[in-house]
Amino acid sequence: MPQPEDMHSCEHGLKVQPEIGSVLLWYSLRPNGNSDPNSLHASCPVQDGLKWSANYWVWNKPRDFGIDLPDADYDDEYSGESSEATEGDPVPRNNVNATFENRHTEESLFLFWKPPDRQQEAFMGEIRPQESLKMFTYPGHLWHFRSGVDQSSTLLYVQ
Repeated sequence: MPQPEDMHSCEHGLKVQPEIGSVLLWYSLRPNGNSDPNSLHASCPVQDGLKWSANYWVWNKPRDFGIDLPDADYDDEYSGESSEATEGDPVPRNNVNATFENRHTEESLFLFWKPPDRQQEAFMGEIRPQESLKMFTYPGHLWHFRSGVDQSSTLLYVQ
């Protein structure tokens, strides 16, 4: 993705000018956890004084699998525009509010989502005994539950 002209060098300036004692926070992930290429950032060398920096990483999905989660066509990934969800925005019509319940009394269930075009499953969470996990899903999603030492499993297909 090409960078805006004013991001190519410090001489051209940055969108946010430095201010003593200020903090800048940006969020570079979409609501579904995929990276947002519109969230460019840069840093220039300090000419006078000190610059302090700290990272705080927030992850919206498992990061060990290197997969993108489906976005139900709600991301503006290639439009070059940014979008912000506001109250009253439409909810995708084909989404399903799912509640996964673990009715076991002693065994946790481990929930995995299987992407349609990938072999690798994405771990989505542990559901402890007598607890539940709520999330959005869509028709065609395949969920895989595993439990126990032997990792016995059950598949659930969303229709």
